[in-house]
Amino acid sequence: MADQLQQLQQLEQQRHQLEELRRQLDHQYQHLHQQHQLENLTLTTQQQLEDLTLGAQPLQPQPQRDIIHPTRVLNGQSRLVSINLGVYRDFLRQALGQEDVEQELHHLKLHAKTAALLMLEMFPEDVDMVWGAVTQLGKQWGTEHLENLPEENGLPAFRAAREWVARTLLAQAWRNEYKRTH
Repeated sequence: MADQLQQLQQLEQQRHQLEELRRQLDHQYQHLHQQHQLENLTLTTQQQLEDLTLGAQPLQPQPQRDIIHPTRVLNGQSRLVSINLGVYRDFLRQALGQEDVEQELHHLKLHAKTAALLMLEMFPEDVDMVWGAVTQLGKQWGTEHLENLPEENGLPAFRAAREWVARTLLAQAWRNEYKRTH
């Protein structure tokens, strides 16, 4: 009995140590993320200064996060529209300026699934978690990864204000993987 109590205490101590380590990693990630954003801003500013100094055309600014989550008015109050494939199609039509976006939507969904699977590898402690219980660090990593993957392939997920496209696609992909494995 005393051995079991001691083992339980050791396990509880290890759990606390893991939680502290997770908090430290989360803090380090946030710091690195801010440092990375600052470095990107510095590089962009330096490049723009060089272009202006050499008489070249200044760099074109990156598109803003200018596409907001669609809303509707219900009982006089603005409400977010429930996400479905039609909402993603509308986003892509607006972002790409083209009517036929089925192939792009398919690729965006594949990227979301890829990001969710990579999250399972990067954050093994989240493997058996429902989306709501996944760590903020994991969610933020997955969201940023999902926004960067499609951008490299010409899909402007980064134009969604407050990351709504990446966050909702990633949550759906995570839920699909969770259902498939449980």
